[in-house]
Amino acid sequence: MPPLPYPFDRCWSTADAIPLACLLEASAPKLGNVHPAAAFSDMQFSHFAGAAIALRNGFQNYASHPVGQIVLTAVQAMREQVGRNTSLGTILLLAPLAKGVVQEGTLESLQAAVGRELDGLTPDDSRQVYEAIRLAAPGGLGQRSTEDVAGDAPPNLVAAMQQVAGTDAVARQYATGFADIFERLLPWFNEELNRHADPLAAIVELQLRWLAHEPDGLIVRKLGMVVAGEVQRLAQQTLASKGKQREAAVAALDRFLREDGHRRNPGTTADLIAAAVFMRLVLP
Repeated sequence: MPPLPYPFDRCWSTADAIPLACLLEASAPKLGNVHPAAAFSDMQFSHFAGAAIALRNGFQNYASHPVGQIVLTAVQAMREQVGRNTSLGTILLLAPLAKGVVQEGTLESLQAAVGRELDGLTPDDSRQVYEAIRLAAPGGLGQRSTEDVAGDAPPNLVAAMQQVAGTDAVARQYATGFADIFERLLPWFNEELNRHADPLAAIVELQLRWLAHEPDGLIVRKLGMVVAGEVQRLAQQTLASKGKQREAAVAALDRFLREDGHRRNPGTTADLIAAAVFMRLVLP
């Protein structure tokens, strides 16, 4: 089997892998997302590049700080650097993963280490995560969710994540020990890296596979399950197509996601991909 394409042909330190994963995820021309050749009215690739630097600074003390403090510090750095929310979901995912890497360096033991981090979360972690969410002000929160976040943080963050795990894949990782990352996205990404000499092409294919797998959580929050389900159906059709038909289907799905003022932006999927890219970078 040929070696994986750079930079996935080597193991990176956590400090370097965090900004690199964010840059690679944002650089790939993923459908419906911001990338170097596609911007939103209020956000462009340069914001994500700046956020990658902010996350490096925000995660500076990840080895010694608890998860909640890491999340809050990283969100504060992101808001100060770029003035908007580019990466809340990514931060929420990377914090427990980075803590797990401190303890273990192999895939076989890393998921258990992440599970121990989740089991050890305290009311202080919950309070700081809720403060970070309020500071980031993510799009798509309905009235109930906004009120929940504005209120007192629950003592058990994992239990709170379990309540929305059915539609929010970022929350589901806290509830399931990051099962989607370790057991689905990372194996899929390894498959795509073995198929593509260009790692950005592998990231795009990974996005399409996940969009076909389940409705994107951000689309669900903004527009409801019917629209999110339609995106999933179109992604399934696109994934099954071949040749020129595939090229046309990819272009059509990208246009569909960018219509309606980019409200169909599959942002939760982008966060999951960033986490999978990070994991691939830190694993030997």
